[in-house]
Amino acid sequence: MSKVNFQGDVLIHSTNDGGEIDVEDGLIQDCNTFSTAVYISLFGGNKDDVAGRNKETWWGNLIPGTDGSEKIVSQFQAITCGLPLTGANLKKAQTAAESDLKWFVDEGIADSVSVSLAAENIKRVRVSVEFTKDGSKIFESAYYFEWEGVQNGLR
Repeated sequence: MSKVNFQGDVLIHSTNDGGEIDVEDGLIQDCNTFSTAVYISLFGGNKDDVAGRNKETWWGNLIPGTDGSEKIVSQFQAITCGLPLTGANLKKAQTAAESDLKWFVDEGIADSVSVSLAAENIKRVRVSVEFTKDGSKIFESAYYFEWEGVQNGLR
């Protein structure tokens, strides 16, 4: 049995019903880009604790070493789960995604974060994310998801 040196986060890829851990040949794949951190920042937390409104959070959403002062919650998720899919709400979701990803700039990982959203059809949305550092693009990815407000009957 060969030793596997794991580097980075667990690689999560987007699916129609949420995120899945990426497994190849029986091994959990690692993420050596910012893909999983972006995914968790946008879609992380639990739906009962979107945008930090619920004081009773799930333990898995707490950031270790912060005594509960930092936790994974998503303003973006609150909008996509609680509002209908409209042009105005796409703009609100874009602003929320930029806010949820601002920590990359605050931590000095990136100099800027750019987010754009586009409705692919009446319920499927693409969110594109780009980071720059020192004038160069250091990350670019697109995430596709079903706008849950549509699934919940909000139109």
